[in-house]
Amino acid sequence: MAVFEDISSLSMVDGSKVFLFGGSQGGFVSTLAAEALKDRVRALVLYYPALNIPDDWRRNFKTAEEIPEETDFWGMTLGKNFFVSIRDFYTFDNIGTYKGNVLIIYGDKDPIVPSGAMDKAVETYENIELEVLPGEGHGFTPEGGKKAVSKVIEFIKANS
Repeated sequence: MAVFEDISSLSMVDGSKVFLFGGSQGGFVSTLAAEALKDRVRALVLYYPALNIPDDWRRNFKTAEEIPEETDFWGMTLGKNFFVSIRDFYTFDNIGTYKGNVLIIYGDKDPIVPSGAMDKAVETYENIELEVLPGEGHGFTPEGGKKAVSKVIEFIKANS
């Protein structure tokens, strides 16, 4: 939110044309920021948004007592507070009021974010476009990245 406020206030930026863009957990966070900022966000672009994060960790730690003080996740140390803070958070109960245009680009071979989360996002947002890249995973290949960038440029031009 602080970054959005700072960027929007710059003299060289048209504050009415600020997009949010995020991938994976950043995509999850961008959806939450868009909910708070509402019509101040011109449009929302998400690469394989990890809207499933709270659900995954509830499955991994069935009770709050099972949550360790620290967990190594992909080389990052996550503290207990991270898991406690999202334990009772249900993504799809907290998104969907953002009415701007949303573009999600997702690979059909993503091993981290289930396709069901993308289906639910399509049901949740009023103005959404889901672009599924065949053979792409959680992080695009160079070829998939070029397709994604091309789609993002097209989307930004159409929404500027």
